[in-house]
Amino acid sequence: MTKRVAVYVRVSTVRQAVNDVSIPDQIRQAEDYCQQKGWELVEQYIEAGASATNDRRPAFQRMIADACVSPSPYDIILVHSLSRFSRDAIDQGLYKRKLEQHDVLLKSMTQDFGEGAQADLISTIIGACDQHQSAETAKHVSRSMIENARQGFWNGARPPLGYVTYVSEKRGEKAKKKLKIDPKSSEIVKLIFSLYLEGIDDLGPMGIKSITDYLNRRGYKTATGSDFYIGQVHKILGRTSYMGMHYYNQRDNKTGKLKSRDEWVPMAVPVIIEPEIFQRVQDKLASRKPEVQAPRISNSKVLLTGAAYCESCGSPLMLTTGKSGRYRYYSCSGKHLKGDSSCERPIRVPEQNLDQLVSEQVAHRVLAPSRLKGLVGAVLDNHTQTKSKLHTEAKELRRQLRDVDRKLDRLFDAVSEGVVTDSSAFRRSQNKLEAEREELMRLIAIKDRRLQVGLKRISTRQLELFGKKLQKMLLSGPFAFRKEYLHLLVDQIEVGKEQVTIKGSKAALAASMQSVKMGDEKVPNYIREWRTSKEKLRTAFSRH
Repeated sequence: MTKRVAVYVRVSTVRQAVNDVSIPDQIRQAEDYCQQKGWELVEQYIEAGASATNDRRPAFQRMIADACVSPSPYDIILVHSLSRFSRDAIDQGLYKRKLEQHDVLLKSMTQDFGEGAQADLISTIIGACDQHQSAETAKHVSRSMIENARQGFWNGARPPLGYVTYVSEKRGEKAKKKLKIDPKSSEIVKLIFSLYLEGIDDLGPMGIKSITDYLNRRGYKTATGSDFYIGQVHKILGRTSYMGMHYYNQRDNKTGKLKSRDEWVPMAVPVIIEPEIFQRVQDKLASRKPEVQAPRISNSKVLLTGAAYCESCGSPLMLTTGKSGRYRYYSCSGKHLKGDSSCERPIRVPEQNLDQLVSEQVAHRVLAPSRLKGLVGAVLDNHTQTKSKLHTEAKELRRQLRDVDRKLDRLFDAVSEGVVTDSSAFRRSQNKLEAEREELMRLIAIKDRRLQVGLKRISTRQLELFGKKLQKMLLSGPFAFRKEYLHLLVDQIEVGKEQVTIKGSKAALAASMQSVKMGDEKVPNYIREWRTSKEKLRTAFSRH
């Protein structure tokens, strides 16, 4: 009976599949081999661009599924060499046994060891050798790619959105590439950061989900030409490349797990987002992590969620409804969830009344021109304190940099004097110290840039513009804007039977005044590090 054969052919990369003749040659050799043996070639499985170090290969899995049925449509799975089938000795043995359970043999055109126990032993040894060779090759390739990145060259992966590659130099026939800013797509990156911090028009700062929807509705595309996903936008906001420092070798290629920080290779790349802006985004992202701020607060459609508390028992106020949802109230969560005994004077206030009261008091009293004038001194004080702190931090970072440089000098002295002879240990120590040095230099550059930012003079006219703009937006602006800025200016609202106490940060308001761009009357952004002293505003509260 004629043997029915399925041939499996594979190359490791897509580039090989496109430019190489290996796949057609493997198929031609399989056809000739089957003709010589008197076998019938009934199917071809072509794997274009997949490593055999694991079994995550679509064509391979399809072949195994097709072959492992009863009765099987094939008698033989034919490969050019066993390394085409698998470079993992364990995987090769397991899949070979699985095929044999369905009366299907694995055969190699160039490594035909026959059948029986001796043939199985030889094929197992060959499989182990292939696996060892693959591991050694991967190690050498990884080492050369790490060194390439250390020299500041790009290793061939798709660059992040906002960048394109260019040939920086040639070494023999090899083109060495670096990143440069793509004028078109870099504007999308800038827009994403701007939407997250500032919003657009009168929409106020936007969340990641809203930004994703905004981009997709207006036809913006990713580097691959597809729509944005929420995860992609979040990744863009956290990518250090945009502030000038890309890290290569962050994750294990096989497991995808994050490597130790000292194994990362820092690469300087062109800056798209200024470090100060990037850091503000990181602070805001950190503040919105579930372990810092519950998603119910970040995503809530209730204006004062997470800020309003019952004066009597200190419990947060929660939203309750009456008349089948027709009326909405801020109510003491202590009484509502634990019973009457948990609060002596529980609060229940119409939602609209408390929202309006807080918004009006903040707009007309906190943002009154007379009060704003008194905050100019706070701006100067905070600016001076911040600069002093930055000087101290930069000085400490430079001290650490000098220590690392001395360690590197001692390491090279030890090599030149023959004290250190283990080249692998030397390389590990060198890589760790150089990575630490690059990180320190990055941090120093950020501190120096922030120290160069001068304090703008604030005129009476600017104070009036700032106050009027923010008053208008707090009273009649979009909900997202009102909530963002109320939570910036107001830390806590204690609601009692006779009065409401609003506690806020004078420093946060001062920081907003400093960052305002008066030329286009642009409302300022939140700078978290300015939040220090508190001031209280008490106002009479009458229930309706």
